[in-house]
This record gives sequence, C-alpha cells and structure tokens, in this order.
Amino acid sequence: MTQQMKAKESPTNGILIIDKKTGMTSM
Repeated sequence: MTQQMKAKESPTNGILIIDKKTGMTSM
C-alpha cells in the first residue's frame, strides 16, 4: 500500500515503479 501513496506523490516516477512492480498503470 506504500506504492500507491508514492504514485500519488510522483505520477511520473510512481507510475513507472507501479508498472514494473505491479505490472499495472495507476494514473
């Protein structure tokens, strides 16, 4: 649940991390 919080703070870096970790893009 920490990945989603980071994605909200950094939509550019967060999406990249989520895309590689979860394999899904959370815009």
